[in-house]
Amino acid sequence: EQLSQLRSAWVLAQKLGRVLVLPTLTCGLDRLWWEINGTIPGTDTPLPISPCPADLVLDLEVLMRNHGRDGRLVAVREYSFLQNPRLPAELRT
Repeated sequence: EQLSQLRSAWVLAQKLGRVLVLPTLTCGLDRLWWEINGTIPGTDTPLPISPCPADLVLDLEVLMRNHGRDGRLVAVREYSFLQNPRLPAELRT
């Protein structure tokens, strides 16, 4: 469900020429470069993970290079971008 909603948000941001602020994601599994059965051996990470690091769910390198059909790149920001104290107040609303 969350990946489907994320895809819709990406398409909308691309069509409108806007920055996509990623939503808070929840991970049901850990992810590595090799096959594991859901958790990294030797860790005590409780599942689900929330908030989940975006790179556990998304291939961020591909996402940052992926252009829409009209050639526009979608800029992506982390879920906590709008809560960052360094962000100017006029951008938070």
